[in-house]
Amino acid sequence: MGAISVFIIIFVLFIIIRNSNKTTKTTTVDKIPETFIEFPEYSGILLKKPKITTTPKYVRITMFYKGDIDENYLDTLNRAGFEKASPVRYDKNNTYVIVEKINHLTKIAFHIKTAGNNSTNPVDNNNPISF
Repeated sequence: MGAISVFIIIFVLFIIIRNSNKTTKTTTVDKIPETFIEFPEYSGILLKKPKITTTPKYVRITMFYKGDIDENYLDTLNRAGFEKASPVRYDKNNTYVIVEKINHLTKIAFHIKTAGNNSTNPVDNNNPISF
């Protein structure tokens, strides 16, 4: 009976450790952290507070704006060095922007890729900037 208990404890610890590397954390913020200052700002009427999602692979801030996509913003992305990688994705170095029309809303999401298994949250301890 003791060996089975030890096996169960080891198995449970293995599952906990394994899942700890796959955690996704989402928080709502009032202001955009300075981490995202390198991304061109989208001018529009923000409908919800921005949400920050952190995973082992990237940190993302997602924002929803009223109305259709502002085509001038796509030009701004190009001038800032972002290259179109798909109909909704614009890449630059270790970052990318998603610009997507959803019904009568525009979704803008800034992504910063994290290196390997770096568990450091690049948003922590940053001063927020006004939005």
